[in-house]
Amino acid sequence: MFVFASAVEPSSPLSLYTRTSEYHLTDDGRFTLWYPFFATGYDGSYTEAEGVITFALSTYFATGLLRDGTLTVRYNLAAQQEGFEDAVYALRD
Repeated sequence: MFVFASAVEPSSPLSLYTRTSEYHLTDDGRFTLWYPFFATGYDGSYTEAEGVITFALSTYFATGLLRDGTLTVRYNLAAQQEGFEDAVYALRD
C-alpha cells in the first residue's frame, strides 16, 4: 500500500479536512480517500498510466499527477461542488 498524506501548508486556505486527508492506494487499483477529521473515508478505484492517475469515486472523478514523491490531485467540477478540494499530497514512509 502507498499512503500519500496532505502536504498542504497549515496556513493554506483549504479546509482542515483537506489539510489532514490522505490517499491510500493499493496495487490492485483500489484506493481510499481518508479523512481523519471525520474518521471516515471514501473508497474508489484508479488507473495509472505514465505517472497520471485517474481516480473514480462514485460519480466523482479526479486526476492525479505523480512526480518526485508527490501526488497532485485535481477534481472534476461535480466533486468540487460537493466540497472536494484540489490538493498536493506527499508519499509517506
